[in-house]
Amino acid sequence: MKRILIALAVLASVQVAGAQNIETAKKNLEAAKAACENVKKAAKVATWINLGNKFIDAYNAPIGNAWVGADVTSLTLAMGNDKPVSTENVVLNGTTYTKQVYKDKNIYINEAGVVDIIEVTNPVCADPLSSALEAFVKAAEVDVKATKLKDIANGIKSVSEKYVTDAYSAYSLGNIESARDLFVAAYNASALCCRRHQRALQCRLHFMEHRRQCRCEGLFREVHLFELFRGWRSLHQAC
Repeated sequence: MKRILIALAVLASVQVAGAQNIETAKKNLEAAKAACENVKKAAKVATWINLGNKFIDAYNAPIGNAWVGADVTSLTLAMGNDKPVSTENVVLNGTTYTKQVYKDKNIYINEAGVVDIIEVTNPVCADPLSSALEAFVKAAEVDVKATKLKDIANGIKSVSEKYVTDAYSAYSLGNIESARDLFVAAYNASALCCRRHQRALQCRLHFMEHRRQCRCEGLFREVHLFELFRGWRSLHQAC
């Protein structure tokens, strides 16, 4: 009986948290932006790190309690009162998915009953990952004594990882050009915090050449995406 009550309490808290997630992210982001407009606060590294983290929270907010890899039962339990407004079957790249349409996202469940793709359709703000990256870069500029480099690097790595997640989603949805650009963005982010500067430069030249080739040929082949990811992974692991 005690375990049942605990489970019900956890479920109730998940439902409440899900409902408040969006508004909380918006309020916290606005507060973080306001702090950066204050001259004294803007001179502090923590202010800019906080802004970067709030942009990441804004990115995560529409996703809510869903996650890639969740089975249907776990997803239903985690989402609580956040129910899909409609459900349909779709085929993407030859694979059949159950598409759950929510007010702020689409969740694609494969034939094995596992979440494969989460597509945000109503973000808290435009381009939160790019804004987060800019905030962390600004934090590095303010951190003249290099006291918060680890926190800044962790923030940048988080941005890079989320770019890769979005790149996979874009590719799965058939948006090849968008997937390529997202992998390039992941490269850029990882290169910023890589200790091996020469290698970072080589990777920059590598993906810039891929971009040139793709645009000149007008082709966005899978090999480009694979090589972009392979280069990103080796660079990311070196940071």
